[in-house]
Amino acid sequence: MGLSSLSETEPGRHAEETPQRVAKLHRPTARLTLALVWCLGAALVFTQVLNLGPIRGNYSLADLFVIPLLFLLVKRFAVRSWLQAWLLAMTVMHVLSWVNGIAWATPGTLVQAIKLFASYAYALLGFGIWRIKGGTTAFAKGTTLSTLPVCVVSLIAFAVGQPKFFLDSPSRVNGPMSDPNAFGCYLAGAIPFVGAHWVGWLVLILAAVVTTMSRSGVAATLMAVVAWLALLRRRSRLTWMVLGLLILILGAAYPFVVDSRLVSYEVGLAKREYTWSNALSAATKHPWLGIGKGSYNVAKSETVTTPHNTYLSILVDNGVLGLVLFFVPVFYWTLRPIIRADHTPWAVVAIAGLVAGLAISLDDWRPFWLAMGALGAHAATKTPEMRQATGRS
Repeated sequence: MGLSSLSETEPGRHAEETPQRVAKLHRPTARLTLALVWCLGAALVFTQVLNLGPIRGNYSLADLFVIPLLFLLVKRFAVRSWLQAWLLAMTVMHVLSWVNGIAWATPGTLVQAIKLFASYAYALLGFGIWRIKGGTTAFAKGTTLSTLPVCVVSLIAFAVGQPKFFLDSPSRVNGPMSDPNAFGCYLAGAIPFVGAHWVGWLVLILAAVVTTMSRSGVAATLMAVVAWLALLRRRSRLTWMVLGLLILILGAAYPFVVDSRLVSYEVGLAKREYTWSNALSAATKHPWLGIGKGSYNVAKSETVTTPHNTYLSILVDNGVLGLVLFFVPVFYWTLRPIIRADHTPWAVVAIAGLVAGLAISLDDWRPFWLAMGALGAHAATKTPEMRQATGRS
């Protein structure tokens, strides 16, 4: 099965890539831009690489391509859309929350501010990638080329215990990322890109996700598969094929997961329940504006720096107003292409992120922000400014 299921190779199948909706790049920069988009997709999976060096933190190899791509795509952002308005509104919301929680501000607050604006930069990149012809296809090819070898090495590491830096513990695989949960959720987001090349590659992804022993990764993967199938037009035979693969993978994995952390309440879930309870308690004390991102561990005297739940994190950081401001556009942009039967892989990435957000922070999950940018651009094609910018009369 080729990439045509969710790409521009078939007119009308992938709304973002139709010539009427996508602004063409000038020839001198077109190849360079698409090459960097390809590199961005290929590099997203690599974060642990930087953690092994002298610089520690949640950095991705893909971050190296952000500034060059922003420079090359800057003209694609000069269109009024709800995405830019949303990013600006969230910035104002964060400032209000930080002022409201000024008593708990620390130098770590500045770090959180930098991380937020880095996420916004990825959203702008997603906006630009959607708006250039072949952008999503280049990203998908890069993602596929790096994800498949990483899955193979992950399975080897799980079986023989080597290489060590692919392992979080003797029984959990984190791949070239800093955390098994993050790796499992990343693979879930890669499904619409990798699986579109050939459905058989899902075997590798599903097997690799199981080796992470991540509940959030497994849940996000299953939801991504369901969403991906729902967006495909020719899915009768393919649906049964994928469901069969799921049954085989889960059946083969059963001996490894029974009595393991995947089905154990004491391992992981009990601690998460405690953390979530504390986060909810903190949220009720500042329900409307929150206490500002980066202040949770100070306000609650916690050793952890996040509630490990995106929904609770936003509620603590920005209150009810921030939660509504964040998720109303997110849900609208995600559900819109599904309702309209616009076959875009970015909707699948967003759905995987929303499920993964139950246990990880979406601030650090770059594919989610790329998807928000792409889906924001997808929704903006109905505006006069976007139609003019993309050459529509």
